[in-house]
Amino acid sequence: MQEQRDRGYDFIRFFAMSMIVIHHIFTTWKEQHYHIPEFIANIVGRGAIGFGGVGVALFFMLSGALLIKKYETGLKASEFYKKRLWRIEIPQMIGFFCAFWCQYLVTPHIINHKPESLFFSFIGLGYSGEFWAQFGRRNVWVIGEWFTAVIIILYILFPALRWLFVNHKNTGGGIIALLFLINLKYQILTYHRGWFSITNGLMCFWMGMLFEKYKYILCRRPAIGACAAFVILYWIVNPQQILGYSYLSCFIFSLPLFVVLYQITFSNRFIRFVSKYNYEIYLVHHRVFILLFPALLTAKSNAWQLGIAAVLLTGITLLLSESLHRATEWGQNKIYRLLHIKETC
Repeated sequence: MQEQRDRGYDFIRFFAMSMIVIHHIFTTWKEQHYHIPEFIANIVGRGAIGFGGVGVALFFMLSGALLIKKYETGLKASEFYKKRLWRIEIPQMIGFFCAFWCQYLVTPHIINHKPESLFFSFIGLGYSGEFWAQFGRRNVWVIGEWFTAVIIILYILFPALRWLFVNHKNTGGGIIALLFLINLKYQILTYHRGWFSITNGLMCFWMGMLFEKYKYILCRRPAIGACAAFVILYWIVNPQQILGYSYLSCFIFSLPLFVVLYQITFSNRFIRFVSKYNYEIYLVHHRVFILLFPALLTAKSNAWQLGIAAVLLTGITLLLSESLHRATEWGQNKIYRLLHIKETC
């Protein structure tokens, strides 16, 4: 049973990461004005349920499910912060350092950013250029995405979220849902037309925790069948908004999709590879595409050339991700010894 649960989460991790990678291949092609086949545009950029938004929602849910699965019975906050935050920060900082100097070779003026802007991006708190512009800062983005900052915030909040979940599940869920709905309306600290949002991430994270708690109900055949039917019908109808909000449409689609994907326990070497290095893939893939697609393609490139370039750069991304993971393990071991953190944490 344990193996099946792990495989279910592994497949969600693989599926979500694949959606995000494909989404950024697609957006890079658009930015470079390549001729994109219409059927790809209709699938990947499918309005509110396009690959990018759904993949991010699945990842936030997965993070909540896996953390509450590991820590529901107990958690020592100090040890959690030391181990889990370093697991996020070390690859972020190593990756930023390498990507920054690669980008510098192409656009040397990137070095002209203020030290504070570089620092916040270095530790993964770049979030959104619109946010930092309010403080007179020009955001630096070279690695990761906006939701790196939200992941870090959710990890910081997790001990409190876990306490609410264990002791006051209904109250905590009501508060988080209320914040989510209010922010859909008023868009506080929310950017990019409502998609870059802390409360969106928090809501998905909480729903992942609920899934882990009640999956014995959600994974019964009638529930799975209903979720699968809903996902298919929803994808065909493709509502652009629900109650006037695009993100709400994405959120509602992602919930039953998470349940359905969890049932897929198929595994092979490639799925396990992507699952193992998914965070590193997430960090490096977009910068690889931005730097290297223009070196391989032109505006006249055909669909076959676009496809071959996408496969080649995805392979390079996987190799770099494995290297970043190994560098992270080396740095993590050094820090653990320095801070005397137990590996069993």
